[in-house]
Amino acid sequence: MKRSDLVDPAVKGHVDDITTLFHFTRKLMLTLEISEVMRIILEEANSKIGAEWCSIEIDMLGYTEIYSMPAEGQADGAFIGKTFANYWNEAFTRINQKNFEQGRVPHEIYKGRHGKFSELPEYKCLNFPLSVTGEAIGSLSVWVTPQTEIAPRLDQYMHILTSITSPVIGHVYADLQARHQAKTDGLTGIANHRHFYETLEREVARANRKKNSFALILADIDNFKAINDTHGHQIGDAVIVELTKHLKANVRAGDLVARYGGEEFCVILSDTNLDGSLTLADRIREAIAQTPFTGAKQNITYTSSFGLAMYDGNKPIEKDELIAKADKALYESKKAGKNRVTVG
Repeated sequence: MKRSDLVDPAVKGHVDDITTLFHFTRKLMLTLEISEVMRIILEEANSKIGAEWCSIEIDMLGYTEIYSMPAEGQADGAFIGKTFANYWNEAFTRINQKNFEQGRVPHEIYKGRHGKFSELPEYKCLNFPLSVTGEAIGSLSVWVTPQTEIAPRLDQYMHILTSITSPVIGHVYADLQARHQAKTDGLTGIANHRHFYETLEREVARANRKKNSFALILADIDNFKAINDTHGHQIGDAVIVELTKHLKANVRAGDLVARYGGEEFCVILSDTNLDGSLTLADRIREAIAQTPFTGAKQNITYTSSFGLAMYDGNKPIEKDELIAKADKALYESKKAGKNRVTVG
């Protein structure tokens, strides 16, 4: 008889769980990337419980999102979403169902192990809360077949797993928020000067590699000093925020809008040509000119001038030279009477 055969099976099971948690924790501590942290957690939960798939909901620090992973194969997003709708109150404790169904909650679905995901007509959903220092940040949902019974030991394991993972999740989201704030303008919430330069460097490198073009637009509020002197700096700040909304409303998701400094802004339009960039810049200019800022007691009509410069990956130049071209074009717009777009 082996010595291990003399060990009580329950004790051996707990030892196995402790060993598994040790290796899981070490793996979890090797990354600060949210996507990888979620993948590791979902993979462990699937493996331990024998689930069909697992999901994690997150609602903290302004981030609201869902991550899912099947035990095997690739799950269809539409099927997962439909199943969520049937078991929403069992699966999610923090996220509003209507927001998810309207596409306002990001949902990332990982691929499981080799094999094929089986779509079942019914499921049983077990929910394990995630919390940091007593504050709920989301939950981990385990989706199993209706007849599956979770042994008390595995239920305890899942509660230990979520207590270990909760502070890790909290840390990576706090890190993400800090990195975002370091690149975000405090007044407008758009990219700041530092983020603009980093993005411009990447865009130049990408255009050189792919031999394509992109546009850089500099925009400046006309007669901004007069707005500040007449209405005060708080109204001036409100006008800046209002202009930011016009910029963001007219660009694509992959474009960058940044505050260059004071009342000056910049826009990087990826993979575009001169005609498209000029049309967009003029559309923004017109929207600003035709939409007065309306405050509690103010109704301020204001305009903005634009300078546009194109970057051609077939004729590389330094990024500072591109900025200088856009800045000179902006100066020409001001010199020619303001409220216009000039191409440099």
